[in-house]
Amino acid sequence: VKVEKARKMCTRIECSQDTVTQRANIILHLDEALEELAFKFKVDLTTFFSLKVGERLLDVGIIADAEFQMVLGRLGGAVDPDKTTWEIVREKDALGSEKDHLALKISLAKAAGHRDRWQEVFEKLEPWQVNEMMRPALGDEVSKEALAEAADGNAE
Repeated sequence: VKVEKARKMCTRIECSQDTVTQRANIILHLDEALEELAFKFKVDLTTFFSLKVGERLLDVGIIADAEFQMVLGRLGGAVDPDKTTWEIVREKDALGSEKDHLALKISLAKAAGHRDRWQEVFEKLEPWQVNEMMRPALGDEVSKEALAEAADGNAE
């Protein structure tokens, strides 16, 4: 249940790039109930989130009684993880709207050699996609035939 709630905490993802500062920006729009719940349960939102930044991966979690993954994704190019910044901001619900909500704004410094405009800043990954990405690194090659059989439902 908590895993599912953590995944639903992010309601929308918005990405942009700044060609002057050479940064990729990701805004994770958060569930509108978060602010009220944080106040009610006296939760400090600056310690509620965890960020793990790799050269090409971003993992954002929620820290409750344990850490639960909210969003995991692949970046459109390499970044310098040590130069990552983040802040909790207020974003408007829609253009011209008076209503706003909390969002997590993440700014990533593009690594040397990856400062051109990226085709896609961030691609959200599902857990099975991460497993598939890790298989070759672990020496666990999966044949195309096995993948096709699994997709057809014929795997044993």
